[in-house]
Amino acid sequence: MKWTRSTWRRPRHIRGELVDRVEAGDSIDITRRGKTVARLTAATAPRKRVGANLLRSLARLDALVAAAEVVLLVERIAKSHASAVGTVGCLAVHPNSRNVVPGQVSMTVDLRHPEDDKLDVMEATFRQEIRARFDGRLTCSLTEIWRSPAVKFDSRCIDAVAAGAAAAGYSSLRLHSGAGHDSAYIARVAPTSMIFIPCLNGLSHNEAESSTKEQCQAGAQTLLNAVLSLDRTVGQLPSTQELHVCRNF
Repeated sequence: MKWTRSTWRRPRHIRGELVDRVEAGDSIDITRRGKTVARLTAATAPRKRVGANLLRSLARLDALVAAAEVVLLVERIAKSHASAVGTVGCLAVHPNSRNVVPGQVSMTVDLRHPEDDKLDVMEATFRQEIRARFDGRLTCSLTEIWRSPAVKFDSRCIDAVAAGAAAAGYSSLRLHSGAGHDSAYIARVAPTSMIFIPCLNGLSHNEAESSTKEQCQAGAQTLLNAVLSLDRTVGQLPSTQELHVCRNF
């Protein structure tokens, strides 16, 4: 089945969702800025993934060297846009022999930005640079394999998280997440936001992940306060509706 925006329907039993979790990378900002928790305004799912295939067209032209240029190009494009991320995570080199000049390289390019128009500029720049760099030197084909729209969280939920942190005496920071989350999909059908707490050196989803009991307590208390605030705002929920709450510690 091909999923499109029109495919999504608002489930009658979901009133909204709040998620409280430890997160990588972003938590470094929380600690550095002297804040206790972060309230998430947006989540950047894998927005555009492009498959690039480089095939040499001249004798002894190294396709892997050209691929290295692409990696640096992706890094430069991402660094030229605030809040952008660019990643080359997969490379397949052919024939992959230690003493043979690579004749073909297939790779993936992942571009992310919380604003769709900025992401479109990044993609256009990437395609233009590829054509300018490799036209006549080698054959390069680009295939888009994934596209996901920007995800904005619900302002009422964001405000409830901010108020929940303040009510508990905690400072908070507005952030957008550079990673994809389940909440990015829930946000398509119900009001949603997330709460991040710091972890040591921004390392999560790893056995070395470490958050203090006090940090976990701050996240849980903020979540509880936000849920109670939203419940008072929307009034008595019908029996067919519920506010989804999730803790990922």
